[in-house]
Amino acid sequence: MKRINLHIDESAGMAVAEGRAREALANVGNVSLTAWYDSRQGTGGPLEPCAEEPRKCVRDYARSHGASFEVSINDERMELYFAPTPKDAVELDRKEVVEVHRGLENDRFENQQGG
Repeated sequence: MKRINLHIDESAGMAVAEGRAREALANVGNVSLTAWYDSRQGTGGPLEPCAEEPRKCVRDYARSHGASFEVSINDERMELYFAPTPKDAVELDRKEVVEVHRGLENDRFENQQGG
């Protein structure tokens, strides 16, 4: 797995870190975020399989699910793992997704991923 080390503002959150990581990987083609870990928050994802032991689980999950790139932010304060997006993958249309979910009962689906 190729490792990239980045340093960003310490106050930056996961969204900023992911954006910078994607910028650093721009030359490798399309990638999908496979797993992530935030040591400051003590959490990582995917949340369901990694709830008990996030740091170790995230690394193992990423390796076993085809991640080819590890991006370490601020000396492992955050770790993001990316896998190449398959060439036949279809990107969801945001408007269509919103429309499909418009009529659903919100309370049935709130907080499914911890927030």
